[in-house]
Parts: sequence; structure tokens; C-alpha cells
Amino acid sequence: GGGSLSRVAAFLAFVLFAVSMAVSVPAVAEEGGSSRQATPSAATLSTVYLGGANASDDNDGASAATGVATFARARELLAQDGTIELASTYTVNDEQTLSLEGKGSATVKRSSGMAGPMIELGSSANLTLEHVVFDGAEPSGGKTESLIKETAEGASLTLGDGAVLRNSTVASGTMGSAIQAYGLALTMEDGAEVTGNS
Repeated sequence: GGGSLSRVAAFLAFVLFAVSMAVSVPAVAEEGGSSRQATPSAATLSTVYLGGANASDDNDGASAATGVATFARARELLAQDGTIELASTYTVNDEQTLSLEGKGSATVKRSSGMAGPMIELGSSANLTLEHVVFDGAEPSGGKTESLIKETAEGASLTLGDGAVLRNSTVASGTMGSAIQAYGLALTMEDGAEVTGNS
């Protein structure tokens, strides 16, 4: 009868509602309490900007003015064989591993005019680089600070397999074109390379 037909229609409406809720994009909790919509799995940006004055993982990373705040978010947005451009120095004060494994020939480079260190290590930093190329050349050919700089004694740095530090040219009187540190615990493993710095 009509009653069973309306019950079937109500049930189908409920199923369609449940399915639409299951496929909606979930919110992702961020460190510090903010939230953002989860990114679709396909990364589409050939260049992702990391850092800058307004850096936030809520940004799209598509320009220096809308840079993301964390390396993990930049990696998430990066297309295969793409480039992460540092709009400002990336500071490490905790334990982190930076890797672009699975991203082909992806590289981390300086944005134009970015002359400070690419990475600064605080005294509590324990940084591992693996399967990632940091190219320290300033795009206009200008001289820069060291590619990696320890700001306070006590940090540790591991250059693992596939870690490459290259092409950093520092201004006269600056020590350590690739790494500048005092008391840094440095481990360089097989497959790591420091090359072309001056």
C-alpha cells in the first residue's frame, strides 16, 4: 500500500543523506587549535611557497603572500617533481624529519631575494634530512647566509640518504656556506652529499 511505499522512500532518503555525509570533506585539526578542510589527495602545485610574513597552513601555498607554515603541509600540496620555495627562513626547534621521498626530482629552493639561512636550528633542534635537495642559490645570483645555521649550541643534524645541500654562496666574512654551527652534533650518512657551495 501507500504506507509501505512512503516508508521505502523515507529509508532511501536517509541512505542518500548518510552517503553524502560520508563522502563530504572532513575538517582536519591543526596544531594550535585551528582547523581547515582536508586537501584532496591529488597535489597540483608545481611550486609551493613555504614561509613568509603571513604563513599559515590554512593558506593555499600558491604565492609568496599565501605561503604555508610547515614543511609537512608544503609537501602535501607539492606535485611530483615540483619545487618548494622558501619565502623566509624555516626554523626548527624540535625533532623533525624533512623528506621529499616519492616526489621525484622535487627540490627546496630560495624565493627571489631570500638571502637568510634556509634553515635555522635552535638549541633543541634534532633535524634529519633525507631524500631531499636543498638548493641554496639565490635566484638573482646574489650572495646569502649559510644554507643551514645553528643559532644556539646543542642542536643535532643528520644528513641521511639522499640529502643534498648545494649551491650556497655566502658573502665575504661569512663562515660555512653549507652549514654554520658551533657545537652541532652532525651525522652524515652514506648517500648524503654537500656540493657546489662556496
